[in-house]
Amino acid sequence: MRVKPFIVGSGMSGKAIAKALAVIDIVDPDITVEAPTQLRRGQPLDGLIEAHEQPVLCICNPHGLHARYVIEAQRAGFRAIILDKPPCVNLDELAALRRLAAECGDQLAVAVLHGYRQMWGPQQMRAMIAGGELGDLIAIEGTYWQSSAAELAVATEPRPDKAWKSDVALGGPTDTCVDLGTHWVDLMMFLAGGRPESARTWLSHVNAPAPNRDTHVQVYLQFPACRSLGSASKTVHGANHLDVSALGSQRAVHWSFNNPDELRVGRGNQVTCMHRTAGRYGSQQPPYHGTGWLEGYTEVSHCFLQRLAGRDAPEHPTLTEALDVMEMLLTAEPL
Repeated sequence: MRVKPFIVGSGMSGKAIAKALAVIDIVDPDITVEAPTQLRRGQPLDGLIEAHEQPVLCICNPHGLHARYVIEAQRAGFRAIILDKPPCVNLDELAALRRLAAECGDQLAVAVLHGYRQMWGPQQMRAMIAGGELGDLIAIEGTYWQSSAAELAVATEPRPDKAWKSDVALGGPTDTCVDLGTHWVDLMMFLAGGRPESARTWLSHVNAPAPNRDTHVQVYLQFPACRSLGSASKTVHGANHLDVSALGSQRAVHWSFNNPDELRVGRGNQVTCMHRTAGRYGSQQPPYHGTGWLEGYTEVSHCFLQRLAGRDAPEHPTLTEALDVMEMLLTAEPL
């Protein structure tokens, strides 16, 4: 299959998807990825798909534009989209995308770049939970902490900031909640194996660069068989990590994104370490030689393209799942 990518968005996410597609072109001899075409914001999408075997639109522009670009892309004839999170920023957009998905059915394929769940560690954790290795699942807990807002708050000299996030029309009415929070909820739903029955959130705006930009979010999810408690933050000084623990009656398993090729498995007062041995995931680099969060971008995109080509491939995050994530966050009760 010969893929022609069109990329909307020139920031960090746009560059990341371009790198991920380049890796796929190297590691998969049956998929040829042509050089991406970078699109300007607002550039019409009509006529772009002509003369290409498999055109794919990669939407990596500001959050508040994602939903309208998905709708415009479908109208312009695109049938394959790789979409950065979040898919939408309010309930009206969520409803519009649900209608679009229902109307198009399998005529519109959308992969969403919730890459953490595609990495080796969470995949193994899910297999252990589903296989009953932990016993009765009690809770899934953890933190997804960064320091960008904290850095701005204590800076003694001007620092660059993503100013578009302060514009509600571009960034949406929230920041950390629909940015890091969506990754967290997606990961919890994947590990727990389905939608929660209810969601509650608490948002803090301490060190916020603008009134709409929440900086710290606590998320409580009630699943049928367990609970999940976590926090996502951009204002934890000195932090840059994602840590997840699944706690069962017989075992506990812990994964850290900063050490992605290991799982720590506890039983009683003993801890053993599982190591990744295969190179299939993402970039297919050997264990301990991965490419960080690009692994998730690469794995999601590769699974998506393999399925477009009619090949067997692992499941990947879909638009329907991403809309379920957003519904949980946008309708959550206060914690």
